[in-house]
Amino acid sequence: LFADLVTNKLSVRKLKSRIKDAEPRAKEAHEWQDALGEDDPETLHAREQLELFFNAPVKVEKSGETGKIVISFYSPEELQHIMQRLAEAKDKVEEAEEEPDPDEESDEFIV
Repeated sequence: LFADLVTNKLSVRKLKSRIKDAEPRAKEAHEWQDALGEDDPETLHAREQLELFFNAPVKVEKSGETGKIVISFYSPEELQHIMQRLAEAKDKVEEAEEEPDPDEESDEFIV
């Protein structure tokens, strides 16, 4: 909500409305996840980390070794925030891939 407030310059009234909307949805999402019997600690941890990263309710469904992740959003602004977080993460990965590995041998000689 804070990022949305700063990015979209929400009014106080709009912010209060978003807070009221977010509280029941977050509680419902966790109750729904608990009802699925999601007691696997690894899956629970993954869901919690994803919810913190996206600041949105996340559902992690596992089926054996595979599964899917569902990220919920309730407004165009929330979807925009999720897409922005994904773009930022992608940029960081690409930057890390471009940086030369100091342990890797190189034919380059710098004076």
